[in-house]
Amino acid sequence: MKFRNLLIAISFGILALYGVLILCLFYFFDPSLFLATLLSDRVLFSIRLSLFTASIATFISVVLAIPSAYAMSRFHFKGRNLIDTILELPMIVSPAALGAMILIFFNTPPGEFLQENNMRFVFALPGIVLAQFITTAGIATRLVKTALDEIPVRYENVARSLGVSPVMAFLTITLPLAKRFCDS
Repeated sequence: MKFRNLLIAISFGILALYGVLILCLFYFFDPSLFLATLLSDRVLFSIRLSLFTASIATFISVVLAIPSAYAMSRFHFKGRNLIDTILELPMIVSPAALGAMILIFFNTPPGEFLQENNMRFVFALPGIVLAQFITTAGIATRLVKTALDEIPVRYENVARSLGVSPVMAFLTITLPLAKRFCDS
């Protein structure tokens, strides 16, 4: 068997493993119970809550990811490699473990101070948004940085040489090009 065929066979073997696990879930599937559960008030509330908080967390992630990714893409500074490494955390650590880390933080003196003097996070709407933000912020920054890395710096330099401010070069050249990169 050729090496290529062996690798493809292993890929299909992994696919089959996950396929069998997913198909086994249908052994317990009851369509009437599924529909009743899906349309229950609790499930509909949970879906609305999840969509609302995910929208807020995604918006905050993107708003903070763009300047962070731009700094990571264009500037060399102390701590850049550390930030780059820590951005891997949401991809390495499971969301459940990240949630446990957040709960542990709110049981430390700084976390308790925040809870007592600012706003409640644990088992509250801001906590849901915070957990989703922590899960998505690193990934959003990574994705935006990848798009920005594909845009040559010389485009911005040419714009600046023509009298455009760095902010305007970013807004009128870099961001539109990054958007095109993300769309393709």
